[in-house]
Amino acid sequence: MSASLVGSEMCIRDRFLSINVSAQFKATKDGLTTEDGKPYYVVSIEGKTAMDLYKGVNSYVLSHYKNPDAVANKMEGEMINIHSFDSEAFLLSKVMGMKVYGEIDMNLVVYFKDNRIRFDIPVINKMQADKTSGVGKDKTEYHFSGGIGKFMGSASLFNDKGKVKDKKFVEELEAYINNTIKEISEAAKGYTE
Repeated sequence: MSASLVGSEMCIRDRFLSINVSAQFKATKDGLTTEDGKPYYVVSIEGKTAMDLYKGVNSYVLSHYKNPDAVANKMEGEMINIHSFDSEAFLLSKVMGMKVYGEIDMNLVVYFKDNRIRFDIPVINKMQADKTSGVGKDKTEYHFSGGIGKFMGSASLFNDKGKVKDKKFVEELEAYINNTIKEISEAAKGYTE
């Protein structure tokens, strides 16, 4: 009986410390947005001070980036701006046995309050992938809308009416960003001194 009581206490504690991270950001022809239209997404993490959450996210930055001091601008206990470049953010395709990855250069600003983390909409500085055909540059630069065409090295994810033109890139971009936020949130949740 005491074993089931311990299990129940652990279940209650885990529920108390659980975090709610769902699909936070989605791509549109105008850029990234949230489902509710707010320019940020908030993750609640009960039982953690703003400083605990800050230290947890800072620990994530220290362990996930080769040069963490160059990647993150910080206001201790209040905010971390993570500027990251990932040359293999997600697999887009395989062409004649070679893997083509989406590359992402972005800024993600994270703010801290007791029991919650706020993620501003990520700023995408550049999205690109190796070109598989065409002229000019060896990379295709992607835009949310307004690109002139993959063949010329500049592609759009959406047409002017908002219809998806490159479903794979859009899905992988959203998954990459939302998974990054989930990883950061989990690091903050699990942080202990």
